[in-house]
Amino acid sequence: DKSTILSCSRLKYDDGHFFLQSEGKNQTIWVFDSIGHFVTKLGERGRSRNEYQTDITDWFYINSTDEVVVFEKNSKKIHVFALDGRKPESFILQSWPNAIGVLDRGRIFCSYYQREAKEGMQLALLSENEDVVSPFIFLGHDMEFVPSDKSFYKIKEQLFHIPCFADSAIVFRSDTVEKIVKLKFEDDFITEELKEKAYKDNLENYNNFNGIKYVSEYYETSEYNIIRFLCEQVYINQIINKKNDKQYRFISALPRGIFPSNVFCVRDDKIYYLITKENVEEIRILLEK
Repeated sequence: DKSTILSCSRLKYDDGHFFLQSEGKNQTIWVFDSIGHFVTKLGERGRSRNEYQTDITDWFYINSTDEVVVFEKNSKKIHVFALDGRKPESFILQSWPNAIGVLDRGRIFCSYYQREAKEGMQLALLSENEDVVSPFIFLGHDMEFVPSDKSFYKIKEQLFHIPCFADSAIVFRSDTVEKIVKLKFEDDFITEELKEKAYKDNLENYNNFNGIKYVSEYYETSEYNIIRFLCEQVYINQIINKKNDKQYRFISALPRGIFPSNVFCVRDDKIYYLITKENVEEIRILLEK
């Protein structure tokens, strides 16, 4: 429909599918196969039980069941869509996580930051009825300041998570910790003193800090490690080649069109960007540089 202008905010690839999130009144998740053919769209904005009543926070593809779990943080709603067209399901969480991650149906990794956290936990694995299956991190501070509500990223059978203000990533497989990855930066990372001030919502010194304020995303493919972080007031995407440690960096910005933004994903040894037809030549020149 040429009259419809889509504002797209995120692109993911998982196990043969590209997932693209559009926002605004056309909010939905578009699904394409591995070569770009349209498969389906998942949900739309509305007032009924299985429609999005607030903004989509994140979503996760469950490989074993061909389902997509979609989270609305502001309404605590979780939607479960099937790619084969089965009727979607939805339910509302009793607790109020800042972010969730899902690997299997019925088990939800929840990251909390407020006093509503179950039993004082910052990170825990819960059953679908919110019983604690496994606790991982307990709150060490009264955390009212939250860097990111997209702190989980899933590829195939691995779930990647960045805890609040952490300089390390946790990699889960099934319901256990597979490894913890220490992230190395050339820039200064936020100090413990500034973390304390940020937790207590005293942000003046934190906002003036010239180093890395927090990491918002980390995931791995067979070829690359991908990190997204806020340095000063700019989001930076850092892609590291595992074989030779060569690093590529570009900022998330919207100078014109969509590139480079955060509308990109890495699939094995290739980087896929969502671009607009109008600025293809501009992007080609930039990539050659």
